[in-house]
Amino acid sequence: MNQDRVPDLPLNHPRRIAPRLLILLAVVFIAVLSVSAYLVYSIQQNHIDNGVRSRMNAVSRLFPELLRLEAKSMSGQIDFLERDQGIRAAWLARDRRLLQERSEPYFLQLRIDYGVTHLYFIDLDKTAFLRAHNPAVHGDVTKLAVLDQAVRQGRPAWGISLGKYGTFTLRVVHPWRINGQVVGFIEAGMEIEHIVPELKKVADADVVVAVNKPSTDRQKWEQGLTVFNKEGNWDEFSEFVVISSTMPTNPSELATLWEHTCEDHGNRVSRLASGGRTYGVGVVPLIDAGQVDVGDFFVLCDITHQVTVANRAFLGLVATGILLGTALLAPFYWITRRMERELHKSNDHLRAEVDRRGEVEQSLREAITAAKSADRAKSMFLANMSHEIRTPLTGILGFADLLLETGQPPSEDQREEYLSSTFALYTAAVTAFSSSFRIF
Repeated sequence: MNQDRVPDLPLNHPRRIAPRLLILLAVVFIAVLSVSAYLVYSIQQNHIDNGVRSRMNAVSRLFPELLRLEAKSMSGQIDFLERDQGIRAAWLARDRRLLQERSEPYFLQLRIDYGVTHLYFIDLDKTAFLRAHNPAVHGDVTKLAVLDQAVRQGRPAWGISLGKYGTFTLRVVHPWRINGQVVGFIEAGMEIEHIVPELKKVADADVVVAVNKPSTDRQKWEQGLTVFNKEGNWDEFSEFVVISSTMPTNPSELATLWEHTCEDHGNRVSRLASGGRTYGVGVVPLIDAGQVDVGDFFVLCDITHQVTVANRAFLGLVATGILLGTALLAPFYWITRRMERELHKSNDHLRAEVDRRGEVEQSLREAITAAKSADRAKSMFLANMSHEIRTPLTGILGFADLLLETGQPPSEDQREEYLSSTFALYTAAVTAFSSSFRIF
């Protein structure tokens, strides 16, 4: 019986798919928007950093070039000194007073025209025979990398060195030849602080010159402030001292940048906020004539405008993406909801059809049960009828057989007995037949 049953179909009410699809697409869209915004923001920030690096490179290239031009100018003045016959005669005579008298007008003119602050006449053993800028001090051995270079190469040399007052001096040293023989050396030097404003002008960036504190002496440096009529604060930073700056106030954050970038010269660009402005900061090493790293240039580029534009562009991109996403997702949600309603309607029709078919199936099962019951009743009826019909026929056949055997008509008593039996059997058969018909 179970084999004839049609299985039920599990039809649950369909879940809403529009919100789920909308959430999925929104997540995908937000992910794509986030990645795109990040890439755009990164490109903008890299562009700003590259601008800072270009200014760092400008300072790195321009500083040696400006030094070279200044050195070339001083070298020409030293050539003029070397050819002065009065100065030559005083040197060969080893007359320090006369050499001072003859060289002093030149030195004063060099100070006025070229900013020369040092003029040395040095013996072959590197002893300072005369300091035209300070005649009272002489006889000491001059220990300068530029002088060593001129001695080794036998030709003019130039470079910067950190003076005793904690300032950088551009020094030019010429081997002094008289009659083809090197008789000594002439050195001219100048402070280079005037170059820092030139760097700012050309590189379009503020420049702060810092010197490592271990490379200079605090007492000498403070004396230099008085000598050169400058202002400074030794305790402003712990690791370095600022000897020149184009900024009105040195940002305190330079101390942190110094720690992070002192080993990554020329590559790292940092951000610094000071005085309501944003700066891109890079560090350029300051190498003296002996190839010793004695300090650094802090190159500070005001990138406030670029950062503001980049942030606005980033926010604009995000806002545009949100508006575009809303404009795209809203129609999609409407179309999906419409399809969902149609799907629900189809599902309802399908459920109704399934219910109708279930009712038909139930009717068929009831009809099958009734047919089987009728079949069993028919079988019982036929069995009963067969039995009830055979019983009276037996009496009739017996009476007929009796007549055949005797050959004489039966007696009155026999006829009555046979007729009574036959009638009783007939009545019983009719009753059974009627009972069987009532079953149907």
